[in-house]
Amino acid sequence: MRAFSAGLKPRSELHPSVAKLLSSRALSAEGLEPKSLDIFLMPHAPKPDRMIYLADMEKPELPDDWQESVREHAWAVAGKPPFPASFAASVEYFRRIRQAIDDAVAPAMATIPAA
Repeated sequence: MRAFSAGLKPRSELHPSVAKLLSSRALSAEGLEPKSLDIFLMPHAPKPDRMIYLADMEKPELPDDWQESVREHAWAVAGKPPFPASFAASVEYFRRIRQAIDDAVAPAMATIPAA
């Protein structure tokens, strides 16, 4: 499984809380940078299977060829903007995102036979 992250109005640099949070979980932030959704709307970009919205927001206009094949999900783990920028808020968002991923993947994992 591959995952990509992008925003409608990305910051110019990675938020310091994100790097600190990833480091505290033994994950590297090396090479990570905020990206615009526009990158994934380019003709040569890989088309996603799913679009997952992490905040209560207006959905962007997507290409016509995405309408039938790209599934959309609203997890709304961050609520509505403006978002708190504290490290504690980042930790809570990370926890909610991990839980949402676990909830989404668990049904599929249950069908995989044990080795």
